[in-house]
Amino acid sequence: MSRKKDLVHSLYPLLFVLLLVNCSLDYREVQMAEKLLEKTPQTILINFKHTIVSEGKGVVVLEAERAEVFSQEKGTFLWGLYLKEYAEDGGLLTEGWAERAVWYSDNEKASISGSIYIYSHQEEAGIQAEELTWEKQGKNLSSDEDELIVIKKDNGSFLQGRGFEANFREKKIHFFKGVKGSYVWEEDQ
Repeated sequence: MSRKKDLVHSLYPLLFVLLLVNCSLDYREVQMAEKLLEKTPQTILINFKHTIVSEGKGVVVLEAERAEVFSQEKGTFLWGLYLKEYAEDGGLLTEGWAERAVWYSDNEKASISGSIYIYSHQEEAGIQAEELTWEKQGKNLSSDEDELIVIKKDNGSFLQGRGFEANFREKKIHFFKGVKGSYVWEEDQ
């Protein structure tokens, strides 16, 4: 019996070592799961349509082929965008489209990219670009300093340049460099 007892007592350290080896402190699986969660949207919407209503009227309608909603910091990713903005009387003010955008609801900014076209019915002019940033609070639209921006009016006037800032509340546009264009003078009849 003593021998059996000695054998059992000698197995305790071995069992302890086996437990330590099997219970490793390897958190790679947990880290992989956390990274996967960061890359996985909370919601995916197909043929998404969002209408912003003010005083019972739709003032902005945003449609997207696909929307992926993440946390506020990471944003909402949109593909195949189409946007319409309406006046109080229901008339169409602005419409536009782009291939992609990321909307950050925490600071109400959007990064827009891919074949962007925005048309103002009121100004009878459109803006073309590949990358722009929209800031809702000041109604500011801007680009990187090397981004080519083209503005064309229905009457044939156009401006183009690299780097761009526009404040639509104050109706101010600023190009950083390489500005050229032509202006068509229209006589009032």
